[in-house]
Amino acid sequence: MITSETPWIVVGPKRHVGTAVREVWEARGVVRALVRREISSRYRGSVFGFAWAVFKPLMQLVLFSVVIGKFLGASKSIEDYSIFIFVSLMVWGFFSECISGGATSITSSAALITKVSFPREILPLSRVIIGGYNFLVQIPVLIIGFAIAGIWPPISNVVLIIPIAFAAILFALSAALILSAINVYARDTQHLVEVLLMLFLYLSPIMYSWTFVWNAVQERFGSELFFKIYMLNPISSIVIEFQDLLWGGDRFYSDGSIASDLIGTGTLTYWGLPIFGLIGFYFAYRLFLRLEPNFAREL
Repeated sequence: MITSETPWIVVGPKRHVGTAVREVWEARGVVRALVRREISSRYRGSVFGFAWAVFKPLMQLVLFSVVIGKFLGASKSIEDYSIFIFVSLMVWGFFSECISGGATSITSSAALITKVSFPREILPLSRVIIGGYNFLVQIPVLIIGFAIAGIWPPISNVVLIIPIAFAAILFALSAALILSAINVYARDTQHLVEVLLMLFLYLSPIMYSWTFVWNAVQERFGSELFFKIYMLNPISSIVIEFQDLLWGGDRFYSDGSIASDLIGTGTLTYWGLPIFGLIGFYFAYRLFLRLEPNFAREL
């Protein structure tokens, strides 16, 4: 018998990946509305508006170019260091935006989730789209950088970026889905994400070449094992491939010899990135859908 004192538990229906993807497609109008609202509200009332999407990475570029490039000498062994680091920061900024925004996308929309029925995954998805938007906004700045430096990547390289960009989107979306769901049950997750992002900024070859790590590992341990562990970070592989295809400069080992491409476009790693991205996305989506029914109750 149900009385006024009987607790009500709000749960959603269990969904499967196939039907969930179809529901998201049907709700694409909601996704567009969420993205427009977030972008417009983020820069509303500011003098420079959307220019802030470019201003932050430019300041990072100046800071890292001076501190890491000049003071610590990274630019001495990396030609066209400004292009190298800007490409790296563009990719890192995309991941950082997607992961940090995705982690809080569900909890920050608690009022909406408890009142309206819609596919909850469109919230982290919208954060990934916003991250992609900020990435695209920086492309004109990169083109200007190419013109100033007098270097241009081949058109074929721009085409070869597409599978890697697809992999980056999949990995970012997978992380956003998992972290947004876990953060509903453990709110410390969003704070842990901030710490991990700061850590991975330095654990990924963004401000330095991957050969720095290779040289250090070889000198200290004389083995490739720790370097292989370092490369398990998918962000590293994606950043390196963006560098190779857009920056395209030479890297050097400690003996002065030129390092060959770590991830060639014809290698298993290159084509494995989008494949593993798809696999990771499938399991991340399944986990999200498994945790989703109790979101309203937990919020």
